[in-house]
Amino acid sequence: MTTRRGVIVGRILVIPLLLLAMEGVVAAGVFNELFVAPPSSFIPALGRNLVSGDLLPLTWITIRTVGMATVVCFSIGIPLGYLFWKVPVAQRAYEPMLGGLLAAPTILLYPVFLIFFGRTAGSIIALTTLGATVPVILNTRQALADVNPVLLRVGRSMRLTERQIFRHILLPAAVPVLFAGLRLGMIFILLAVVALEYIVGIGGLGFFISDMSFRFKTANLFAGITMVLILSVGLMYVLTRAQKAIR
Repeated sequence: MTTRRGVIVGRILVIPLLLLAMEGVVAAGVFNELFVAPPSSFIPALGRNLVSGDLLPLTWITIRTVGMATVVCFSIGIPLGYLFWKVPVAQRAYEPMLGGLLAAPTILLYPVFLIFFGRTAGSIIALTTLGATVPVILNTRQALADVNPVLLRVGRSMRLTERQIFRHILLPAAVPVLFAGLRLGMIFILLAVVALEYIVGIGGLGFFISDMSFRFKTANLFAGITMVLILSVGLMYVLTRAQKAIR
């Protein structure tokens, strides 16, 4: 219990310490306030934008886009990872190609996706899925491959169906590695969505950050970045709770 309390206190303290350090650096003149807003400036700006309603609709656009991309990514990645585990030939044939795709800067393909999907959220979702699905596929296959074969033999000896084996043996045993892949996919999705909103300018937090940077409204710019960080922490928390619920 003491260790857990220490972890919680450490997490709580690190945020104000970082904010104080940032405030001190800007106050000391290390960074110009025109380019780096101190917390005493961007935290009130965040509150003003939330109260005025300027930031909430854009945040909802980003959340909706991230949610749709996540559903598509997980719906494709998990079954393909299962297929690679069940069919080793497919894994040996395509895994090197997926590794190359994971290392490639796929975000640079956004002009091509704009041609096919238009200047809509569909282009962002499609391009995001292209890169984010890869770690989900690879980690799902690895998670299933790491399951002790003895557990599978015991399940079959008890005459469990393939569905029952997956639900009661494979899934609980594969959860740690599986969710590592889901976290990587989620991180890629959030980064790609915000980056593409910034570049393409079709709404969302990325558009807000881009707009504020062009206007040199530094406080609002850092308020938008703070909102992205809050959203990122929230998504990771949801995944952690889901992992605990499945186990």
